[in-house]
Amino acid sequence: MIFYNYKKIIIMELYKKLYKKSEVFNFKSYFVNKKISWYKNVLDVWFFWQWIDKDDKNWPHDLIRNNNKNVFWIDINKKINLLNKNKYFYELKDAEKFNYKNKFDIIYAWDLIEHLSNPGLFIESCIKSIKKGWRIYITTPNCFWFFNIMEKIFKNEPAVNNEHICYFNLKTFNQFIIRYGLEINNIYFIKYLKKDRRESILKKIQNFIYSFIKLFTNKFMETIVFELVKK
Repeated sequence: MIFYNYKKIIIMELYKKLYKKSEVFNFKSYFVNKKISWYKNVLDVWFFWQWIDKDDKNWPHDLIRNNNKNVFWIDINKKINLLNKNKYFYELKDAEKFNYKNKFDIIYAWDLIEHLSNPGLFIESCIKSIKKGWRIYITTPNCFWFFNIMEKIFKNEPAVNNEHICYFNLKTFNQFIIRYGLEINNIYFIKYLKKDRRESILKKIQNFIYSFIKLFTNKFMETIVFELVKK
């Protein structure tokens, strides 16, 4: 019982520390421009389509390619064959089964982990392919996003992507990654998944409340970004 309480205190201190220094970005393109820049080798996992069309100037994957030296991309979407092979280092590959001899400085996976049948295999693939001492960035929807809570109040269940199989929060994600010898070094929040939203009057009112709450806490942002390092 004493050991359990001690462990619980350590975990709570970790959460306080992470939330206290957590940074909020309005859009994912802002996060990419600031955090995924000026690296020699970057792996972008499951890159092809994430609410932003590949021809959009804010397509995060083009921003990553333009801001770093060598960017390799993997996806299971066969539409990647539409891309210019001379312009992109991409492969049609499963996110749960990859391994590269040339190790990466950064591995970046946007809104991927909640789609996977076995997210542990993905983490193991990342560990095999990352340089020692470098970072893995994993983003996932915040299960306590303000609009999820509103929909849970006014509907039976919040709207969910049909391809999602799970939600993570800080506690469950921390428990998940420590099993693979990783730790959360930082967390960040993305306020909006995309810029071009069409809003009803009710949604505009909720957005106003959302913006007001954000002044006091980051806990209800739309997306969480976990920065992982090896222990």
